[in-house]
Amino acid sequence: MTMSALVIVGGFVLAGFLVRAAMRATVRDRSRELEPPRTLLPGRSGEYIAAALARADIDLSPEAALKWWGLAVGAAAWFALVLAPPLLVPAIAAVLIAGPVSLRLRSHHADSAARAALPGVLDHVVAQLRAGGSVIEAVQVTA
Repeated sequence: MTMSALVIVGGFVLAGFLVRAAMRATVRDRSRELEPPRTLLPGRSGEYIAAALARADIDLSPEAALKWWGLAVGAAAWFALVLAPPLLVPAIAAVLIAGPVSLRLRSHHADSAARAALPGVLDHVVAQLRAGGSVIEAVQVTA
């Protein structure tokens, strides 16, 4: 057989394996949706972090938020180690402190935005009620 024939046969075999793997992947993803979500955080810490993320209007699970925070710590450590090794500990400390501080600031800004939007929402609900709509319809239209 020539080299091109081997490449063609190998390509068909590889395509078959990839199609089979793709068919299994969809089943695996669907089965994961049926499982209850597993939490890696102990006790009530997951609930506390989830509540803080919700207050800050950040659409992440507590595990995902902690993974991103850990990635930021690792990146800061790597950059500090490469660029200025004496700044390794301060860089790690700064990123460790920046996570909760930025979450607190973000929740404060989300609260301020909600307070600022409240008069407009109430005016809209009142206008819907004056037009003859029900409270449920008025709230659904604003949401």
